[in-house]
Amino acid sequence: PWRYRWPDAVRDDVLARLLALNAERYAEEEAQGLHSSKKKSATASGKSGRRRGRPPKNPQSSRMGSLDLR
Repeated sequence: PWRYRWPDAVRDDVLARLLALNAERYAEEEAQGLHSSKKKSATASGKSGRRRGRPPKNPQSSRMGSLDLR
């Protein structure tokens, strides 16, 4: 159960360099026209914040169905 952890100074340096690289690549992609200058909202792009899938189980309704109240 050992966990490798970078020292805080090294971690901060790596994250700062990654942030700079990400900004640089985004600027290059924007210059190539891969990104529009307008930002789309989640609803405008057709995506909503809710996940689709199986509806949540309601534990009370399943227990209530098995009760016999005679």
